[in-house]
Amino acid sequence: MGKGRATWAALLLCAVLMLALIALVHRRRQPNLGRVQSLVDDFALAQRSTVILLVDPACDPPGSTSSAGVVRFKTLNQVLPAVRQTPEGVPILLVMHVRGGYTDILATLAAVLSGHRGPVLAMIPYYALSGGTLLALAADEVWMGPSASVGHVDPQLSVAAPGGAGSAEDSYYAASDTVASRDAAVSLRDRVTVAAARRAIETTYATTLQMLEGRGAYGDDHARLTRLAGTLAAGKEPGMHSAPIDKRAAVRLLAPAFRSDREPPSEVYAMVDAAISGCAKKDAVKTPTVYTAVYDASDR
Repeated sequence: MGKGRATWAALLLCAVLMLALIALVHRRRQPNLGRVQSLVDDFALAQRSTVILLVDPACDPPGSTSSAGVVRFKTLNQVLPAVRQTPEGVPILLVMHVRGGYTDILATLAAVLSGHRGPVLAMIPYYALSGGTLLALAADEVWMGPSASVGHVDPQLSVAAPGGAGSAEDSYYAASDTVASRDAAVSLRDRVTVAAARRAIETTYATTLQMLEGRGAYGDDHARLTRLAGTLAAGKEPGMHSAPIDKRAAVRLLAPAFRSDREPPSEVYAMVDAAISGCAKKDAVKTPTVYTAVYDASDR
């Protein structure tokens, strides 16, 4: 009986220590989150604008196939209220440091931003790849850092490894490659995959074209916009998706919305740097983080 009590006491002690460790990690995270939010609030007040900071602090480098950093439904649910609560005529400043996300979610976010009755300005201090570029297209102007990059928006499909969905061996393929390589497929699974790939391509292309036309920043040359949407969304060349587009190329391809003469102010770098500062730590956040500050004219 005494031995059993000792075992239960040891288990209870382990549980208490585990809870204490979790609480300690949580307290370590909170000050940094509060600091970032404070920077966002101050920037919104100074600019008299609503600020949306969309950051992917995952430690994987740009171009990684890890799914840890993609924009998910949680992101959508945090951004929508901020856009809706922003009064007509008040600018929205979208600050991004992201690698991409799910096609349908990004299409919804882009449409909501494009529909705002006021200026929308996207700021990219380091990178906004894949779906991040799609969101940038919803803006009236895009300011990139000197070494910042955007990317092509052609959709990628995740093909599960033998270990099952979510395995570290999962592979990502361009949807266009999937359609081309499986047109002759006869199995039900392959037909479903091809159908999903085609749908992803159609959705991304339609959203890209809608964003290019919607804000009016790219003129009214429909033929040019159609070609541009195809260039960004079709993924016609192997490896195109992972090839970054630097500021000079982005300005050449996407002017006049992408400005060569402007770049994010120091406050933007401070916000992003603070948000990703925990990346080197073992308790680094692994999902996209959204910080918002809706400008209230009464705060002036």
